[in-house]
Amino acid sequence: MWELLPDIVDMGLDAYQGIDVEVGMDLGKVKEYYGDKLCLIGNRDPRVVEFSEEEELMREVNRCLVQGAPGGGCVFSTSANLSVCRNAKNFVLMLSYIKKRRRYPLR
Repeated sequence: MWELLPDIVDMGLDAYQGIDVEVGMDLGKVKEYYGDKLCLIGNRDPRVVEFSEEEELMREVNRCLVQGAPGGGCVFSTSANLSVCRNAKNFVLMLSYIKKRRRYPLR
């Protein structure tokens, strides 16, 4: 799916939201190939936010930070919509954790 991004770049778009982890898209690969051409939005697995324990949620946030942060240009977002978000505690935890970690340089 991400092999379509050259066409998006050629159209002159500035950002791409659709890095869908559920269909196997890899933020690290997309960042490697297109991170200097597009602002990337998303890739947090919504299933992890809704159904995981705190430790797995932190691993998912860290994965996305490590893959998306180098050079900037990555907006923190899930790769798909959260449903009613049965786990509001995880959602709030994710937001407060990213707020602490989002400063450059990453530590």
